[in-house]
Amino acid sequence: MSENLYPNITKSFETTILQKIGDYPYPISPFAGVVKPIKPELISEVIQAASKEKIFTKADLIITFESAGAQLAVMLGHALNLPYLIARKKRFNLPNEISFNVATNFDEKNFYIYGDVINKKILIVDDVVASGNTVRNAILALRNSGAEVLALFAVAAKTNFVGKRYQDVLAEIAVPLISIVQIKVVDDKVIVF
Repeated sequence: MSENLYPNITKSFETTILQKIGDYPYPISPFAGVVKPIKPELISEVIQAASKEKIFTKADLIITFESAGAQLAVMLGHALNLPYLIARKKRFNLPNEISFNVATNFDEKNFYIYGDVINKKILIVDDVVASGNTVRNAILALRNSGAEVLALFAVAAKTNFVGKRYQDVLAEIAVPLISIVQIKVVDDKVIVF
């Protein structure tokens, strides 16, 4: 998608704060609501972009990840009339638990999804895809639980050369990625293209 159609998304990533975690330049997502407030015009652009994607009309359910993804699931679920589940980092020991572990470029964590996903057509939504490991492991766990994952919709895909590239990870599991923009970090600055 063209960044010119989404000037607020572009500006929000270009002006985001980078946090160094070891040698890894971690851009703090503009959708985290941590450093800067999430502005309505930013949300409007995400909904505008998602509304153009026919894949949303084929989905029964959105699944996202705590924490920045939760905001996206709420707004997209409401705007596109789709229910959503949030993969949580806290375990609740409830029925229908789907769990998966993720080792990213800088840490390791467990996620838990609760709810019936059998025979559901799922669209995974995330703010930023970097390594692709989180979505890969979620997709494998969802498939093992009887769900069909249609696609991954991300606001930004971060091209990176730390570890395995998300393009390779997603190609291995044959799930298409739809991203509004792509970003990369050059000289401690986020570049949007």
